[in-house]
Amino acid sequence: LDYAAPLSPDAPSSDATLHPLMRTRHAALEFSRGSWRLALYDATGRETEIAAARLPAADRFAVRLLRHGGSLSVKVNHQALWTGSIPTDPSFKRTGVLGLRVETNTQMRVGKFRIRGQARSARIDFGAGEALLGAAEAAADWEERRDPLFRFGSGVVSRQPVARAKWNVVGGRLTLFSPRGPEFGAVEVRLDGRMVAVLDLYTDRPEGSRVVWQSLKIKDDFHALALIARSGRMPVDSLEVLGDQDRYRLK
Repeated sequence: LDYAAPLSPDAPSSDATLHPLMRTRHAALEFSRGSWRLALYDATGRETEIAAARLPAADRFAVRLLRHGGSLSVKVNHQALWTGSIPTDPSFKRTGVLGLRVETNTQMRVGKFRIRGQARSARIDFGAGEALLGAAEAAADWEERRDPLFRFGSGVVSRQPVARAKWNVVGGRLTLFSPRGPEFGAVEVRLDGRMVAVLDLYTDRPEGSRVVWQSLKIKDDFHALALIARSGRMPVDSLEVLGDQDRYRLK
């Protein structure tokens, strides 16, 4: 990690920000200039600090995480900072996903990112925002809702009778989640341009999100899953994508 990297003329200038859901259901090792901390974030985004301390003055950091069983060890520039166990949280899912995230007005340059260990299938959840971007939908045509009926408490509902959403993903099995209710209707599901299902999302009373469609095991590659409204308003919740562990097997 390099905090001294100067801003370049090609630095992004978009005002886009991460969705609030990105700050939920995960453990994070966080760095700021001169300090570090390890924190947990639950399903509501509430944080629990596990450990924190000052860092020696430096512009470049070599970070090493070693997980063995339920124990995690943290080293920075070959100096042991912390060893302990991360408390379990029922809202966490074993996704097998590691990632890097930078905050607003922050730039990070990564020279190496290496992983060793046993390959596992990765599960990644895509929300409604990705589906609207994938279909180039105008935000004004959709109503954003914070509602426990949605899988993660957040989703969108079309304002117009003609609506479309599309996720562009890489994976070997796709699972679609959605609520049902009296304002919703029929939704056509297309996988890679081929119609695979027509879902009836109408019910007399609102029903919480659950699996409404799942693909068979498909080639672990690029895929597009589109939702097209046929009647009523269309809800867009989330898509779970399962990767093939053989694709990511470490060699």
